Amino acid sequence: FHLLGKKTFWLTHSIQNSNFILARFYLNRLKTMYPKNTVVTDQAGKLLEQAQLLMNEGVSEYRSGKQAKGYLTLTRAMRVWPETPGLVSSFRREATRYQILRSGVYSVPTQKSSLPYKTRDAIRVEDLTREPFFRPRDFHNQAVLYSSAYLEDWVPTDLGREYVFVLKTHRQPYETFSLLDSQELARAIRPLITEGSSSFHERLASFVEYVEPLDLQRVSVSLNQIPVAPEATFADFLSSTSNESSPKIELASTADPSEAIRLDYSSRHIDTNRYKEVGEIDGARRYVRARPEPNDSLDFHIAEVQEVVVESPLEATAMMKNGDLDYMPDVTAYQVEQFREDGKFFVQKWALPKTSVLQFHLDSPYFQRSMMRRVLQYSINRERLLSELLEVENYQRYGRLISGPSASNLSSYNRLVEPAPYSPATSLALLLTSRKPDEKPMPPLNLLVPNEKSAIKTCTEIANSWKRLGLSVNLIKDDGTHKQPIQYDVVYRELRMYEPITELWPVLTMKDRAELSDLTNFPAWLRVKLLALDKASDRTSAERIARELHEDLAREVFLIPLWEVDQYAVFGNHVQGFRLNPLSPYQQLERWSLRPRILSVNQ
Repeated sequence: FHLLGKKTFWLTHSIQNSNFILARFYLNRLKTMYPKNTVVTDQAGKLLEQAQLLMNEGVSEYRSGKQAKGYLTLTRAMRVWPETPGLVSSFRREATRYQILRSGVYSVPTQKSSLPYKTRDAIRVEDLTREPFFRPRDFHNQAVLYSSAYLEDWVPTDLGREYVFVLKTHRQPYETFSLLDSQELARAIRPLITEGSSSFHERLASFVEYVEPLDLQRVSVSLNQIPVAPEATFADFLSSTSNESSPKIELASTADPSEAIRLDYSSRHIDTNRYKEVGEIDGARRYVRARPEPNDSLDFHIAEVQEVVVESPLEATAMMKNGDLDYMPDVTAYQVEQFREDGKFFVQKWALPKTSVLQFHLDSPYFQRSMMRRVLQYSINRERLLSELLEVENYQRYGRLISGPSASNLSSYNRLVEPAPYSPATSLALLLTSRKPDEKPMPPLNLLVPNEKSAIKTCTEIANSWKRLGLSVNLIKDDGTHKQPIQYDVVYRELRMYEPITELWPVLTMKDRAELSDLTNFPAWLRVKLLALDKASDRTSAERIARELHEDLAREVFLIPLWEVDQYAVFGNHVQGFRLNPLSPYQQLERWSLRPRILSVNQ
């Protein structure tokens, strides 16, 4: 009787805490030992009745068009009592027709961010919601390969001085992109290369001479100069498009200021939506297909993504194992080992690691004095911070120190440049020798950090190491409470460059595009090298210049590279169709599918 009372207590406690999987475990044990006990039969009857009510409610919601709500209701019914008559068949039918992926993330984009660059959350959501003209597809031979959802082929002619884009004329039922004709694409590109347009793209205009539709399916793009990485350069071809339906008339400047050319770009607004944000449900952000799959499809794929914010890696692991999450695009190193040992998950390593750097504000007094940049760099014990960040014994398996801002497995990374050593004595000596007797003390150093727990922890340790030198340091968190623009000296940044030849320039300027005006405050040697990199005649020359730039940036301490960390994605074993070694969080999401997941008491 003591054993019965103890198990009954835990059974009741599990039901009160809505842990129905554990409750069914205790109930099955009690059934085996005391099959006719009234406590056992009463609790089983209550769970069955609760599951039946949830099943009826979920089916009703599905049939009334509330698929997302109905899916959650049926999922709760499956947790309560999966042996309910008709529940499994109803759940399989509805969950197969309208598949919902529950994705676990640590934060979501906010409009109040004061960071000078696009956050990782914003990049992740953009990857989910927008289909660019070219996107990274695969990593091979130390280089990233690209593909296009809009093109059947892109053929260089005239020794590479012209490209003929062959547009797709049909799409598969699972594809979400918008079909284009040659006129639409040409009208989307022309504002980018027309000086005076609000969408003028200086870099594209330096490469593209003119665009001409050849027929309904083919577009000819004539070039002033052959780009070294054409796909990465042309990826911005749809960057000026929007989903507005109202006409847009823009003015282009001419030689005579009294005249103006009216440019009608009313039909250049192309729908580049992949998934659309449609609000929230139970605290999760919802994103649904821009174009639903036909009802008569033979196979169905992910119809909706729900991004669920988790507070900690411990909570994320528990939610994955309990079936509350189907996928996590980024997990910590110690989570990787746990999921691998579990055997019920697919763990995939991203093809490219993410790198962490400290970037200076160009107007900061700490940047304008090269000696102070070296003082800050030599005082950071990066190896210890990396081991604390990863929180695993063999942290070298998951991260490594770097000497430049790009990933070390790319061909443009200069492996001959050694990471800066940790030398507090050198830092102190440089600091003391750089001070003049009558010089005023340096102002407090403002370190800006994203509002993420791991970044805040890391930057706190970095600030402490600078304080030990006698510097005054203010740690500023980007928590959305700052109404005025933040004045910072150094900012912590996590980034991933797919093609450093085209991306290094905007990364250094912390802008979305490469513009000549952004190089005004850069040193002359850096301006010359960046322009030479952009105008390189072939891939070999471009990679040589990129490696020279890597060496120059390290020598001049233009920024402080910290480390690179391998990123891992975890999928439930019921997720199918994902790409091995992905390059982005939702790569080929349109092809993913879910098998209905029925959790047992052993899961």
